[in-house]
Amino acid sequence: MKLIRFSTLLAVLGLFVLGCQTSPSARVIRIKIQDGGTNCQISVSGDKPRLYASVAEFREHIVQLRIQHGDLIVLGHFPTAEGDRSAVLADWLARYCQSNAVALYLYKVDHSDSELFGIPIFNWTAPFNDPRTLSTAFFFYNGTALGGGGRGFNEMLRLISKIKYPRILVLGNLYNEDSGFGSSECPYEKQQNALDQVLKAGGIRQVIIDPLF
Repeated sequence: MKLIRFSTLLAVLGLFVLGCQTSPSARVIRIKIQDGGTNCQISVSGDKPRLYASVAEFREHIVQLRIQHGDLIVLGHFPTAEGDRSAVLADWLARYCQSNAVALYLYKVDHSDSELFGIPIFNWTAPFNDPRTLSTAFFFYNGTALGGGGRGFNEMLRLISKIKYPRILVLGNLYNEDSGFGSSECPYEKQQNALDQVLKAGGIRQVIIDPLF
């Protein structure tokens, strides 16, 4: 009986491990805070928005989501009026995101519910200390994995080319700006021209928003 060479066994094992690797958490959580913190709406990764009628219920659900690095939150409104219960809740959410290394974005105050919960969101994840390397990045559509590296980026381009919506967001996870990175880093900078061509061909506008922190 032939013995399997050790090097061959290692190669097979390596392929098995690679095949078992899963992409990181990258949920897209859309939130509208209104009415003093009551009647808040939350949509997770493209699901139908769910209404939360009290501050306690809203906070409990956010905690239950166990958000972590890779996830991102898109707010339709960030209330700031001092003493307003909505502002207190938004401040709590911002601090909770910071403590869990979750990116928090604001998508314009004047957008309607249908726009906030309907605009296609493509998102990517990258290591906290390296948002620029394509080979270590993963790409998603509304939190659904598309793949890693160049393959994932190309799959993102393919899906964008099929989008019928006039606008899209392409958002990334939180990364370490204290390491000298700017506020608009991404792992596909060298491939930006390919993205621009797909957008132009489809008559689609990429809305650029930076995280609040």
